[in-house]
Amino acid sequence: MRWRSTLWLVAAAAALFVAIWVGERHTLSTDELAASRPLLSSIVLREVESIQVQRTNSFILQVQRTNGAWAYVAPFSYPAEGVAVQSLLDMAGKLNRDFLVAEAAGAAAGENTNRFGLDAPLAVLTLVQGSHRAELHLGSRTLGGDQVYAQLVGSPGIYALPVALLDGLPESPHAWRQRTLRSWADFKFDRITVSNATRAFTVGFDRTNRAFVLQKPLQARADGQKIFHLIDQLRMAEVTRFVSDNPRVDLEPFGLQAPALELSLGIDTNDLFTVQFGGSPTNDTSQVYARLAEHSNVVLVARTLLDGLQLSHTDLRDTRLLTFNPAAVDSIEVRGAESFSLRREAAGSWTVQPGGATADAELMRDLLGTFHELRIAEFASDIVTDFSPYGLVKPDYQWILRGTVTNAVTGVTNDVLAQLDLGNVAGDKVNVRSARELSVYRIRLGDAQKLPDESWKLRDRRVWSFETNEVLRLTIEQSGRKVQLRRPADGNWTWTGGVVKPVEAFSTEETLHRLGQLKAAVWTARGVTNRAGLGFTEDGHKITLELSRGGKPETLTLEFGDKAPSHYPYASTLRPSRWSSGTRPPRTTRTRAPSSRELPGSLSFPWSCTSGSCAT
Repeated sequence: MRWRSTLWLVAAAAALFVAIWVGERHTLSTDELAASRPLLSSIVLREVESIQVQRTNSFILQVQRTNGAWAYVAPFSYPAEGVAVQSLLDMAGKLNRDFLVAEAAGAAAGENTNRFGLDAPLAVLTLVQGSHRAELHLGSRTLGGDQVYAQLVGSPGIYALPVALLDGLPESPHAWRQRTLRSWADFKFDRITVSNATRAFTVGFDRTNRAFVLQKPLQARADGQKIFHLIDQLRMAEVTRFVSDNPRVDLEPFGLQAPALELSLGIDTNDLFTVQFGGSPTNDTSQVYARLAEHSNVVLVARTLLDGLQLSHTDLRDTRLLTFNPAAVDSIEVRGAESFSLRREAAGSWTVQPGGATADAELMRDLLGTFHELRIAEFASDIVTDFSPYGLVKPDYQWILRGTVTNAVTGVTNDVLAQLDLGNVAGDKVNVRSARELSVYRIRLGDAQKLPDESWKLRDRRVWSFETNEVLRLTIEQSGRKVQLRRPADGNWTWTGGVVKPVEAFSTEETLHRLGQLKAAVWTARGVTNRAGLGFTEDGHKITLELSRGGKPETLTLEFGDKAPSHYPYASTLRPSRWSSGTRPPRTTRTRAPSSRELPGSLSFPWSCTSGSCAT
């Protein structure tokens, strides 16, 4: 055996194995070679701290990231539009080395850069991340126009990149400037002051009550919706053109020497943001000059912003007369010609006191809504020391809304949620006062007339309630004529109007069913007064029902008068004692009769509404 030859072969094999192990494991595979390689791999784009843009030989801008926000550092100091900057970084992150068009190394480097327009590049983009720097030169466009030649300083290759990169670079120093009047993110303020040559007002935010209040020229509630609308206008307003960044510019040509209006936002007495509005350019009255005090620069904004700020303090006053939560009301006290109260029971129903009669649930819901929606029609006087001229020393009517409040010190109390005093009538309005306020307001007379002044107007609107099989006889009278419907022992209805005839049972039973659940649309009057004025006559339209309840006879009568302005007919009845408390004077109601059916004898019988209830 030849050991020398064998050793040489073993040594050669070992050397070949080492070469393969060391060399091949660091060589890119075919798939890896085909994959895209980032062009700007030397920096982490999400951590870029500074961006500089140059076009041809002109410096355009430099922005810097500070505390997560972008701002100009040259050619001026100003907030930058973060979305625009991030859009460029996103585009830069997608650049790759896929289209290598030339090697720019050695003696041919100058020739290559000149051939691709890189000796005098159209733009230079510089990105800085810590100690790492990436400088990208953009040269001529390719023949197809959809790419641009580019070279990364420090890298020998010349690449074809998407032309969108060149088009996306700012062409002027103003391209990336923040267009909103300021950066509103995390900006906190609790005061708005607006002033011009003739008037001024200040609105603040009451943190205790979490509501806006007028602070100047008087203390009053402010309309939160209008304030939020004003704030939204400021947030959405944008600069249409940057005019001057010179803090010493002459303000007279812009109408800013004596501004038409000034707005300030701040906390307590500290102004955090101030903008002044001046005149318009001679060739465009839809724009106005504005000076942003934070940067001492002059810009143009849409005139609509100035027009929206031309307000007086009365424009921002809260026109709600009472502010309370209807669901929190447990009782209502009414003081006037009749004093009574309404109390919410555990089951959610309401009772009228004194007497304990049940109040109508729908009327109570509507009543709370009426109180909640009362609007001030006129601010009569803001600071009043003598309420007698307004009839409010001893108001004609007073409504007190109370709610149960749990207090750690005093325990459970019935706190006053709202109070309304009604005074003199002033034309088509009424003087009113809200609790604990020194102001006198006026509401519309029609709104005042909706408020309850007598307890019976709020009682349950059920006229009566009976079952169809309890009816023995139905008598209809009108203009001296009479028709009767009887239920004999066999249960088959007959009518008599000179001749006895059978009656179609289904329609009769349906009519009686609806009559048995009759409900008034509204209580109009009580007693026997003004019957003629409401159209009730001795030979008018009348229905009489004879019932048998538990073997005891009972008679119900319903009279009809004229139609009310609502087009519902007036009706009068004497409510049975089991459905009301105390005395039982005749009640005048407005019942709903949307359809009718002709009965024998040409007597028109009013149907109750299709739902079986006559409530509106």
